[in-house]
Parts: sequence; C-alpha cells; structure tokens
Amino acid sequence: MATNTKVSDQMRELYQLWQQSGISKKEFSLRQNINYQKFIYWCGKYRTEEPGTGFVPLKVSSPDEINPAAGNMEVVFPSGAKVIFHGMADPSFVKQLVS
Repeated sequence: MATNTKVSDQMRELYQLWQQSGISKKEFSLRQNINYQKFIYWCGKYRTEEPGTGFVPLKVSSPDEINPAAGNMEVVFPSGAKVIFHGMADPSFVKQLVS
C-alpha cells in the first residue's frame, strides 16, 4: 500500500496537471481513471494551500467568438462552471465575481 506522502505527492501532481488542462474536474477524473470524489477532496485540500492572486487569466478561445453586437458574455471557470451574462457586464462586477 502507498504511503500517505506518496499518495499526497501523486495527487498534487494530478492537481497541477488538471489546473493546466483547462477541462473540468469531472472530465479530468474520467481521463485519468481516478475516483471523482477523491479528486474533489484533494483539489479542495490543495486549493486552500495556495495564496490568492486576485486575478485569473482571461483566455479567449477564438477572436471570432468576440462579438459585441451579440451582447452576451460568458465566463468559464477552470472547474467547468459557467456564468452567462445576457448583455454586457460591468467590468468591476466581473472582477469582483472572479476574485
């Protein structure tokens, strides 16, 4: 049986890979063939150890997706959660939301 330190190191590595992947925790768990609930536990553990920066990177998937005439805005978090604004949102509100 693996030691607690070894398991912790393995899960930290998976957590870091997930952060870089841009996919949801559920999808990552499926792809890595790990128990989803166990992965959620470890993500919570490691998230509380990280200092907050106050900002999250904004990635635009494609310049073609920017359409001010459409009037909608969508924020997709690394966890896969989405917030859809029907209309343009005030930037200070969005900053407060993602902080």
